[in-house]
Amino acid sequence: TGAAMSKFASSLTYNVSNYTGKETYEFGDITKATVSKITGKESYEFGDLSKAAVRKASETASSTVKQITGKDEYQFGDLTRSLVSKIRGNASSEQEEDDELKPSDEGGEGEDEKPKPPA
Repeated sequence: TGAAMSKFASSLTYNVSNYTGKETYEFGDITKATVSKITGKESYEFGDLSKAAVRKASETASSTVKQITGKDEYQFGDLTRSLVSKIRGNASSEQEEDDELKPSDEGGEGEDEKPKPPA
């Protein structure tokens, strides 16, 4: 219907204007606005998107390393030491849980002894 199309066009115009910061749309405005939002720069220079992508990847990697190691500064071997420590810690915790579930020797029967049949 005509009213629905008019409402859609009005909504689209408002949203594009809001996103680009411009009242009138020109071809490429959405791309320019997107590049600006990604790079943080008003004007685009060749390589800006690549630099922004590398920066974001580096920030993400740094954050992940901090979460794993608990350290602000990375030194060679930190990830391996931290992961091995966590694995050993988990293995120790699992072993402790297994030990808690095993029957104790307090019942008089040793682990190697078979239960005696009732007489």
